[in-house]
Amino acid sequence: MRKNIYLFIVIVALACAIPYVASPYLLRLSITIISGISVAMCLNVVLGYMGYPSLCQAVFYGVGGYTMALATLRLGLSPWVALVLSPVSAFVIGYLVAIPFLKLRSMFFAIGTMALTGVVNVIIVNFPEITGSDAGLRNIPSLLETETGFFYLEMALLVLLIIATRFVQKSYWGRILVAIRDDENLAPHLGINTAMYKRTTFAVSAAATGVAGAIFMSYQTYINANYFTVGASFTALAACVIGGAGTLLGPVYGGLVVIGLPETLRAMAQWRPSFVGAVLVAVIILSPGGVSRGLQMLGVLVGKRRETYRVAGSLAKRGEG
Repeated sequence: MRKNIYLFIVIVALACAIPYVASPYLLRLSITIISGISVAMCLNVVLGYMGYPSLCQAVFYGVGGYTMALATLRLGLSPWVALVLSPVSAFVIGYLVAIPFLKLRSMFFAIGTMALTGVVNVIIVNFPEITGSDAGLRNIPSLLETETGFFYLEMALLVLLIIATRFVQKSYWGRILVAIRDDENLAPHLGINTAMYKRTTFAVSAAATGVAGAIFMSYQTYINANYFTVGASFTALAACVIGGAGTLLGPVYGGLVVIGLPETLRAMAQWRPSFVGAVLVAVIILSPGGVSRGLQMLGVLVGKRRETYRVAGSLAKRGEG
């Protein structure tokens, strides 16, 4: 346990050195990737621990972004005040969405949330006087003056999400979510108010996603309807599945693969859906638990191999004696 904590601190420290060694392009790329991984981390609690494959994460990302934009541009509020309002608005929308949609399960829930994302996108496009439609809203005031500052802000959010996920893993709340995932029909007979736990978890996940959206739109100083797409939601879902849904660092691994590689290789941007689909199929076949569980299994195999060699060497020495 202590070794894992030390390793985590070292990795975070190394990541924090990126602004000092990376070019401006790589720094912007890093901010984009970290923001995407944060969204996947938020979804991981709903998908990995509660067992609901949501395809409307982009809605909450956009809600946070539009709250930032409208609060600063229309109401004249400080970006930091808007940042506080963003999770509140996303939480309210998330809770309202959870009431009807969490009555669905499995693929029906996924289809329902996918349809919701499509409907919201149409609404955004057809109210240009408020949302700016496809043209979007420009000149959103920035939270910080430098890209380095935004990098550390995004890193701080991601680290907080990882710590929060670890807390959920070890908490009574997390065990309740796993019970709902494993057998939702049995959970109420154990005295679990499944509706309350599901709605609250979904809404909190939406609120955290709203924070990620607000920070990134403040960084870009621009937002439009393209952030309310099923494709964006699917990217977050794929990052969770590929990395390992229900694991602590699965969304980080998956995000680096699904978001990082296509962003790094901009020439293949048009092939991103095919790339993500191919990686998803490969992971399902080769490592059904995702990259994270695959690495765990690899570590176990390497440990067993080393133990075998150690025992064999010991026996050989005894034989020589």
